[in-house]
Amino acid sequence: MKNRFPTLTYLVVAVVVVAAVLAAVGFQTPQSKFGVIDIDKVVFDSQLGKKNAGKLDNAVKARQALLDFIESNRVATVEQLQKLRALALKAEPTAADKTELDKVKGEITQSTKEFDVLNQKASPSDTERMSLQEYNTRRQNTTAMMQEWSGSFQEELYTMREQMVNDSIKAAEVVIKEVCKQQGYDVVFSSKSALYAANDLTEAVIKALDAKS
Repeated sequence: MKNRFPTLTYLVVAVVVVAAVLAAVGFQTPQSKFGVIDIDKVVFDSQLGKKNAGKLDNAVKARQALLDFIESNRVATVEQLQKLRALALKAEPTAADKTELDKVKGEITQSTKEFDVLNQKASPSDTERMSLQEYNTRRQNTTAMMQEWSGSFQEELYTMREQMVNDSIKAAEVVIKEVCKQQGYDVVFSSKSALYAANDLTEAVIKALDAKS
């Protein structure tokens, strides 16, 4: 999840375009003050960025753990699977949620054990064969559910990461304007578009953003 999105560049592009237009109409004067900012560093190295990265990492781990559990216990009912997903993916589960999650997992694990025992019987009874048939139906349903969830999880995580990055950029925009105004800067470029600049505001912006977090 460490890739940085193209959406990070929209602020950079906007700043560069505005600067170019202002320069073209004669805005630049000997008294103009210019600086640069590494937007990526601000977004990802700030406390806000690290906090968001932690949330995203937890979301990834929760979904992977859920899929791993189901992979090893494919005899859950549809109702158990739905309850399992709802409880396992709660961002801030309560003590009651955790207790209920453990209960559901225990029930599913017990079903797995019963299936394994029945599946090893050489001559199962009619009742046992019916149970095996039920378990095999559950396994088919669970396999299909896993494939569906795997795709939806990828979309959820992508959307979550996009939202977090966009939120960080919006927060950074506010701070950048404040820092530039306080320090008297007329135009600020992205560090990626400036070959050289003595005035790098990156750390000042990170510090100001951290103070708001």
